[in-house]
Amino acid sequence: MAAVTVILGLCGSGKSTLAEEIAALSGCACFDEGVVPGYPNWEPFLRAVRDERDCVVVEVAYLIETGRQFLAQAVEQTKPGTPIEYICFENNVAVADANCIERALRDPTRDAKGNCQQNQRMSSTYTYPSGAEVRPMHALC
Repeated sequence: MAAVTVILGLCGSGKSTLAEEIAALSGCACFDEGVVPGYPNWEPFLRAVRDERDCVVVEVAYLIETGRQFLAQAVEQTKPGTPIEYICFENNVAVADANCIERALRDPTRDAKGNCQQNQRMSSTYTYPSGAEVRPMHALC
């Protein structure tokens, strides 16, 4: 049976990089943001689950328990018994914000200010799911 791996963390924590690495190594379907109803990756994600494809998901909506409960219910309704595992980057606003700023210096299309503001809002409600693997963040510079 296929599995869903959800990668959680603040902006700048390394979620997308890890998801890309997992997808490249395993050939699983990779869904980076927009994995909530009404957003572009929701239906393709559910199709992949239905088709029993391994999936890796990056989505900040699942930083909070109610979001994860919604995801678990949707996955269970789509393909009963599909396991969900979580890889979480530590909730470290200082390192995440520094990485957002460093990324914006390298790529001016990045919104460091907006990402840092989002980190401030999300950090107070970000919780680790039971049984999750928690990884440290690494500074880009």
